[in-house]
Amino acid sequence: QRRVHGILMHLRHYNQPNIQRYIIRILFMVPVYAIDSWLGLRFKAAALYVDLLRDIYESFVLYNFFALLLTHIGGDRQCTAELMRRPPLRHPPPCCCAKPTAVGETFLRVCKLCMVQFMLTKPLCSIVAIVLAYLGLYDEGTVGAGYLATVVVVNVSVTVAFTALVYFYQATKHLLDNFQAVGKFMCVKAIIFLSFWQGFFIALLKKGGVIHGLGDWSANEVSMGLQDFLICVEMAGIALAHRWGRETCIISLGRFRTVAPPSASRCSRTPPRCCTPLRSRTWRT
Repeated sequence: QRRVHGILMHLRHYNQPNIQRYIIRILFMVPVYAIDSWLGLRFKAAALYVDLLRDIYESFVLYNFFALLLTHIGGDRQCTAELMRRPPLRHPPPCCCAKPTAVGETFLRVCKLCMVQFMLTKPLCSIVAIVLAYLGLYDEGTVGAGYLATVVVVNVSVTVAFTALVYFYQATKHLLDNFQAVGKFMCVKAIIFLSFWQGFFIALLKKGGVIHGLGDWSANEVSMGLQDFLICVEMAGIALAHRWGRETCIISLGRFRTVAPPSASRCSRTPPRCCTPLRSRTWRT
């Protein structure tokens, strides 16, 4: 409910579309995950097909988070100009001993490509899994049926995307001081990695016989249902974490700010601070 309220407030006070469109897409992640997981529990026979929507939106959100950072800096040209003035970037551990890499237009292009490849790879792997399941060649936890191959490909793809995001932040963190990008990055990363790795470990438990059929539910349906149930619970926790977080995204007259969220007693009567014009309110920094 809190996420939907935040989305509606942004839509009602849509005064900075270049930034707010990315924020709205990211805020939709919690409702999309929760509704998709509930549909997977309700219609167990179609859970594999329903989860395709979650996989598509997951990769879409990661690219939009990168686009949000880029837009906050000022766009491609402004970011490139700022990067050209930066010294070569040192690699983060464990590659800190490698030669520093130059940052500039090519660096930004590579970061974009790393984001796009995940946005394409994750849905494609999900489609491949659906086709293999239809042919009877896909079973979660079974090495020889294509499951391990899709897990490896997705894991490599998401690792490349997150690595590029870390490099981009390291090169532009001096431009994102008032954005609090680390906390927002960790929130998006937690959602993606929790859903991926818990699904992998549930598949291992199914393979080891810990998870088995129950009533008219097969072992595969139980494992997928457990994954969907855990995601529903986690989305409730993540929504609460957003609600009680210390900071929120602020949009006002071309300036992107971060301040403490409004109190719950005022949310139903006044628009949130992220939607109120700067000239009509005294801001806390």
